[in-house]
Amino acid sequence: MKVDWNTYYSIGRLCFQLADAVQDAFIGETEALAACKSMAGVDEAGVEWGKKYDARVVELLRMTAELGEGLQNLGGVITQAGYNYQLADYYSTRNPSGAIPEIPSTPGPECRYYGDVPSAGGPSEGIRDTVDTAITLADKMLIPIPDGDTGKLQTASDIWHRLETGHTADIAWVMNGAAERMDVIDAPDADAIRDRLRAMQGAVDDVLGTCGELATMCSDQKSELETLRRETLTLLLNELAAALLTQVVITAATAWLTCGLSAVATSVASGTIIGRFAGLIADAVGAWHRAKSVREGQRAARDLQKSRNSIDEARNLSRNRPVRSESAPKAPAGTSAADKGNKIGDEIKDLPKGSGKPDIMATKLTEQNLSHDEAVEATIAASQRAFGEIGGTAPAVGGGTVILPYYATQNVVMIVRADGSVIAARGSVIDFIAR
Repeated sequence: MKVDWNTYYSIGRLCFQLADAVQDAFIGETEALAACKSMAGVDEAGVEWGKKYDARVVELLRMTAELGEGLQNLGGVITQAGYNYQLADYYSTRNPSGAIPEIPSTPGPECRYYGDVPSAGGPSEGIRDTVDTAITLADKMLIPIPDGDTGKLQTASDIWHRLETGHTADIAWVMNGAAERMDVIDAPDADAIRDRLRAMQGAVDDVLGTCGELATMCSDQKSELETLRRETLTLLLNELAAALLTQVVITAATAWLTCGLSAVATSVASGTIIGRFAGLIADAVGAWHRAKSVREGQRAARDLQKSRNSIDEARNLSRNRPVRSESAPKAPAGTSAADKGNKIGDEIKDLPKGSGKPDIMATKLTEQNLSHDEAVEATIAASQRAFGEIGGTAPAVGGGTVILPYYATQNVVMIVRADGSVIAARGSVIDFIAR
């Protein structure tokens, strides 16, 4: 068997180069996010949004750092495999001549750092930098006005969008190209290496896709705030100013935040007027917050678990053992929860439309007498086989786990209870998610 070990060496180098390219891109762009500190604001809606944003960013940066470590280790493993073939060829002759081949140099183990992002939470001081502001007046009257910084939100959105799309030549598709090069290799480990490379490409895709989700998350928050200010608060604050006998005109533009109300802010005479407008504004903001929460709840976040698993396996590969495919069987068929779910999903998939597939699937899954975690794994597998993609998982109201549909408008969810039983539930997806 003659193997082109130079292809192995070349693919190993691609893994190292990709790890460096991802690191350079993230460090450069996340440094720019330092200017977006405290963009969420301190109101209830802003704090809620900021916590979700911060948690997702932390998860993404941790995963990206681990991706770099996985790529580096995988590159070393592939290089070692190529060297093994080169040595085998060298010693295949009866009297080998020349120096014994040396393995190409590879980067040593290192802790990868992919930047740091300041918390989105905290007061947006830029819109409170003068006493002559409508929001300062609202503060003095204890009126809760969302104070997120739309300028910073747009900046953050632009940064995440650049990370998603601006580095594709160095990051996107690299592993798929490497995997295609393995197609011409006739070696026992070729298929397994190709599978690993494609799994890492899937992880890269998830990292870039999550950057896109964060870009959308920031731009949506900016739009929500602008809509609230333009369509609701501008009108109410102008009416308040008129009621307080001030000639100030508040516009829908940025100037509504700096409208010269310092005199009114320090000498408000009518508690009745203030109380009435405080109630109107609080009601408007509360309605906006509730509607916004529903819209956000219908957007299922990308499930990163499969890619995280692929990354962990790449990080833990040993250079002293052959590369093994992710898809290689780890247990006899039918013994794992996922296998049971796959079998049930295949049965459900062939049932006629309108036969109550979700309910039948729930019954069959419950009959497996699985633990909660096993039942979640089985239900995910069954749902993917029977219905296609899922929209991820979330904590369920009353305990357990909700398996979300890919499209929230489908209004059908599978719920795994704490005892491992499974039910199909119908209605608005957001109603089944614990908050």
